[in-house]
Amino acid sequence: MVKLKNPTLEFPDKREEALYKRVFFNDSLPVTRVAILLAAFLYAVFGVLDAIFVSDYLRTFLIIRIGIVVPFLLLFILLSFHTLFYRFWQLFLFFAFLVSGVGIALMIALSPQNWSYYGGLMMIFMVGYFFIRLRFIWATIGGWLNLIIFNVLMYSLADVDQQIFLAYNFFYASANFIGMFGSYYFEISGRRNFYLSRQLDQKQRDLENINHNLESTVESRTRELKENEEKYRLIFERSPLGVFHFNDKGVITECNDHFANIIGRPRTLLEGMHLKELSDKRITNAVEKVLKGSKASFEGRYKVIGKGKANAVRILFAPIKRNIQTIGGIGLVEDRSEFIEKQKLEKQIAVAKESVNFKQKFLA
Repeated sequence: MVKLKNPTLEFPDKREEALYKRVFFNDSLPVTRVAILLAAFLYAVFGVLDAIFVSDYLRTFLIIRIGIVVPFLLLFILLSFHTLFYRFWQLFLFFAFLVSGVGIALMIALSPQNWSYYGGLMMIFMVGYFFIRLRFIWATIGGWLNLIIFNVLMYSLADVDQQIFLAYNFFYASANFIGMFGSYYFEISGRRNFYLSRQLDQKQRDLENINHNLESTVESRTRELKENEEKYRLIFERSPLGVFHFNDKGVITECNDHFANIIGRPRTLLEGMHLKELSDKRITNAVEKVLKGSKASFEGRYKVIGKGKANAVRILFAPIKRNIQTIGGIGLVEDRSEFIEKQKLEKQIAVAKESVNFKQKFLA
């Protein structure tokens, strides 16, 4: 909820208030110019009534209208094109409201028996509070000052029935209260809309920053994944061990060339085949264990069903999990045929050496 100072209705944050005043000025200036121009036109046109109803004061009334009030209003419009007008525009509007009201009040005081002029001051109140974009605090001061000056001029210059005079004061005071109420809520609404618009803009900027950061993070992670994938692919293809992946059905989804060499079948045939087609019961049991979420291993000789050759191998199995669900597994196959042959040869050499040593000792 937006917080405002009373009675000025300003934002507590000076920067926020300065920004609001600038936005309010930019939005209001075209409307205010038109409103002041229209007010000046009507103020001058109503001089026709002066010639009809108050011919005795015609010269005085025309001086008030054409010589003072209308030029002041036109001066306001001219000054509104100056670059420094922003700093003083509310003060100029306040004086335009006050000068226009005092002009009507003076004409009423000079010709109190002409009841049609009392409505003119009511129009001034309406224009000041609602049409020229005068802020609440300035409009309130101007409205009540106009009423006070009206009373001073009436007491000083006019001789009017007190009951009628009191009745007009009730009407004018009521007009001020109504004007204050409307002006207050117009400004409250405008400031609330400005505040909410600012909040929405800030949220939009925050979302844009989040999206930008998210995009940067995604791009960075994507690059990392590609780099890691390339590294993994390099290890996968050039590993001295046979490597193969299988899914939760036990079907080989991918393998490297070294695995194909160990198995003795083309890689293109191995990928897509079930491990049951390649393994004996012991390996099948190990695969089933892995698919249940545990690690497994196999070491020994095996012969592929159908084609292939018997090899001495060691296979390490590990499950691949997503969250807690096993979605497949990976196997690392080491061909131990050469290692076993090497061990046999080393044993033979050792036996031969012992035999030679024994003969040498015997002959000695």
